[in-house]
Amino acid sequence: MTMTWLRVAFRRWFVRLIPYRAALDSMLSGGCGSVPRRIPSHRYARRRCARHCLSCWNRSPGHWHEAAMMGKTLLILRLEGVLQSWGDHSKWDTRDSGDFPSKSGVVGLLACALGLERDDPEIVELSANLHMAVRADRPGIRMLDFHTVRGNPLYNAEGKARANNTVVSYRWYLQDASFLVVIDLPEAWRERVIEALQHPVWPIYLGRKSCVPSRPVLEETTASYIDLMDAIRHYPVCKREEDGPAPQSLYYECEIPGDSTASYTRADERISEGRRFALRSVHRGMVTREVQDVSDKN
Repeated sequence: MTMTWLRVAFRRWFVRLIPYRAALDSMLSGGCGSVPRRIPSHRYARRRCARHCLSCWNRSPGHWHEAAMMGKTLLILRLEGVLQSWGDHSKWDTRDSGDFPSKSGVVGLLACALGLERDDPEIVELSANLHMAVRADRPGIRMLDFHTVRGNPLYNAEGKARANNTVVSYRWYLQDASFLVVIDLPEAWRERVIEALQHPVWPIYLGRKSCVPSRPVLEETTASYIDLMDAIRHYPVCKREEDGPAPQSLYYECEIPGDSTASYTRADERISEGRRFALRSVHRGMVTREVQDVSDKN
């Protein structure tokens, strides 16, 4: 009786997992081969597909376990520098910086490496195909720069002479920050981005052109994690010897494609060749690590 109840409970649990295409695709890659690659949309059809998967699993548990452990290929970037600045709501003479790298900033970094002009339509395509998550291994220290510009005459963005020959601006930066950025891209884009980061066409920078990376941006390509959130939880922390023990609690920001219940929105989704951006849903939280680890020592 207990075993029957467990079978029924497991079947119901497994059926609920069917809509999650990424997990099911990784499991089907080691199946019997007769399961359709396209998951039916109707709930009854999905249940029939789940029962078939369960019967295959019972016949070949070894293959299913091996397939379930397979993850998707992700790009791991490490954004480190003396200064970083990722504008959120910058207007006029006040330039702010977000706590995490923005998607538009990361896409701009990749576009520089690829050699794409600002109005190139491929930048919009890259932004639409890119999903990312960010973890703050070192959140950095905020710094305000009092910036003055003088000229006689001093021209504005339209090429017209300003009435005042001096402009005062306030610019925020993050000092000594280190961010882990995990990127999910289609294979065609992924290969182009890897080649571009290894041999960039133009210099890349961390938000603003004055913010130069202090180390290579591309860390590695890995298939060791199931999804973005799995990599954020388990990828080793980058620390230096003088930093002391690796932090046990790390803040993160993870994109949730197609989920309207995210905890935060950012206006950094590129939607046109100009400077138009749409809102992007992200989830912010904190991961607690069980052990201390180090990915490299600077």
